[in-house]
Amino acid sequence: MSQDLKSLEQRLAQQNLLLTRLSAAHRTEPRPDVAASARRVAEAGATGLHVPRCSVWLLDGGRTAMRCIDLFDARSEAHSSSGELLASAHPAYFAALEDARTVAAHDACADPRTAELIHHLRGQGIASLLDAPIVVGSRTVGVVCHESFEPRRWSPEDESFAGAMAEHVALTLEGAERAKAEGQLRLVASALENTLESVMITAKSREIVFVNPAYSSMTGYGAEETLGRTPEFLRSGMHPQSFYDRMWEEMQRGGRWKGEIWSRRKNGDVYPALFSISAVHGADGQPTHFVSVFNDISHHKDYEQRLEFLAHHDALTLLPNRVLFQERCAGSLNRARRLGHTVAVLFVDLDRFKTVNDSLGHAVGDQLLKGVAERFGALLRASDTVARLGGDEFAILLDDLPNIQGAAVASQKLLDALARPFKVGTHELYTAASVGIACFPQDGGSIEDLLRNADAAMYRAKEHGRSTYQYFSSDMNAQAFESLMMANSLRQALERDQLRVVYQPVVDLASGRVVSVEALLRWTHPDHGDISPERFIPVAEGTGMIAPLGSFVANAALAQLKAWRDAGLRDLTISVNVSARQLSRPEFVGDIAEALARNGVPPEALVLELTETAVMQSPERMRRMLAQLAELGVRIAIDDFGTGYSSLAYLKQFPIHSLKIDKSFVAGVPEDPDDMAIVRAVIAMGRALGLQLVAEGVETEAQHRFLSGEGCHLGQGWQFGRPLPPDEVAPLFTAAR
Repeated sequence: MSQDLKSLEQRLAQQNLLLTRLSAAHRTEPRPDVAASARRVAEAGATGLHVPRCSVWLLDGGRTAMRCIDLFDARSEAHSSSGELLASAHPAYFAALEDARTVAAHDACADPRTAELIHHLRGQGIASLLDAPIVVGSRTVGVVCHESFEPRRWSPEDESFAGAMAEHVALTLEGAERAKAEGQLRLVASALENTLESVMITAKSREIVFVNPAYSSMTGYGAEETLGRTPEFLRSGMHPQSFYDRMWEEMQRGGRWKGEIWSRRKNGDVYPALFSISAVHGADGQPTHFVSVFNDISHHKDYEQRLEFLAHHDALTLLPNRVLFQERCAGSLNRARRLGHTVAVLFVDLDRFKTVNDSLGHAVGDQLLKGVAERFGALLRASDTVARLGGDEFAILLDDLPNIQGAAVASQKLLDALARPFKVGTHELYTAASVGIACFPQDGGSIEDLLRNADAAMYRAKEHGRSTYQYFSSDMNAQAFESLMMANSLRQALERDQLRVVYQPVVDLASGRVVSVEALLRWTHPDHGDISPERFIPVAEGTGMIAPLGSFVANAALAQLKAWRDAGLRDLTISVNVSARQLSRPEFVGDIAEALARNGVPPEALVLELTETAVMQSPERMRRMLAQLAELGVRIAIDDFGTGYSSLAYLKQFPIHSLKIDKSFVAGVPEDPDDMAIVRAVIAMGRALGLQLVAEGVETEAQHRFLSGEGCHLGQGWQFGRPLPPDEVAPLFTAAR
């Protein structure tokens, strides 16, 4: 035993001496030399572990092969550098090295990590292998391989020494890459001193380490005022933080970015610059520096913008011209096809405009056209487009209409705006217009068809006495008239107490207990009887009546809930549907809070149901509003889930309490496998997000059993009860309890 201990001490002393010599050689080298380092390590590895051969291998840039850069044979004391291993032929061995763990194989031909090398091993007579990975940063870049022709069990001391050999090569590689990068930067800095383009180099920490004279001439900042700072001080304030975040993400992902950035000079002037930013990478593949080359493109930008504007706008009114109008129409029609929206094109022709030109001159006529353009632009939404096609003809694109009746409402606003006089110099002028309406998809699938049909409808409007509008289809005229009549009747219904609220029970699918009700609006007309919500709700949305109707339902429902709670139904909650138009009102949250306080109803007893479409129209604004409602204590449900264009990435960020599975999916279970798959997916997703699941339109016991078995919490539909008047709800709730 004492002899073994003495032998071990001698071997460790020899290894320490070898390591000391390697470190000394590394320190005294004028610059890192990978080949010389590999030669020293191969010789020291064979000597320190008393093996016949030791070699150093490095992975290629694509990590598909490993090549020997030095092999020392102790028997002949000779060095060589031939040999290659392919990752595709030895996946297990490469995988072991990628894990950055030492491979100590007593029986190299049997060890699963090295068995793939069996032909090489047997051909060379190798019995045991000790391979230490060379790790730079966090990546394996090569291996130091120790080969024994006799079976050998590698000790922990052997593995430690082999690891030290690999670390020495790694230090040399890091030093070589660092020296290379520094040399390249010095070369670049020298070459760019006299270039006319501004150059700025930043470190990985984003501190500026180099600027050239052209930079100082362009920005007004000298090198002494710039070095050590980050580029943020050059920002103009014209880009949001998200712009720079995306730029930085692209740089991190692809190593380069090119684009325009508005920057600020030292004197405060803001100017556009064309930037090209590239990353300089180190040996580990990670960026060490970023080189920005940029030019002031103010003159180019001004010229381009002027040309672009003139190419797409009318020189007199500054409105979009036919070219830009058609481009916007094309985009609008593409969205409408994808989302099923309605789009309308209005063709507007001023009545008797020629009389103005002939009697007062073209200068007065031009001023009148400019006045008409201003009024039209002020009336319409930001998403709509007003264009001048030429002469006294205008075209208007109404994007994303709730229904075709919205085009009639907009047309009447335009005609009303023209009824007011125009002040042009000393003249007070009156004008009118004829408007033709064509709607997508009913009246055409292309902008050419819609313009042509709207033009035809405009001439029919002139035939009907001018100063009016006409749909291209006579059926549409009838529908528009019916819509306007229904809108007027709805206003009267709200004033004359013709509206009422009914309540549909919502039950716990597991117990059958009634836990909530949904408030639904009903309209009984004195002449036409009960009018289906499917008829009057779309009209209300298109004419703006949905907001007062929604307020009516919310107030009536909260007043009724208070009455039920006063009667002892303390656990009952109530759901109220909310439209996108209601949500667009800034005072909506305050109105809800006031209604809750006025009726003495706790906020958690109220559930507001929003459609996916309403939520996703303006996600950022909706997130803020829903957060205010959640802070108030009100619960939020997503209605008709699965029928809109929801983004789960957005939905999970909202304070949502429950999802309502649309009845169109529930109707097919348990017979339709597609509907079953959809319902299962929604339930699984909802439960994973911790949301309550409510199934709509449950009409059969089979649907009830399927939904309950899949883990859906609540359900509503004719299986559990039709919408009821208030006095029939309390007994149902009490009986279920």
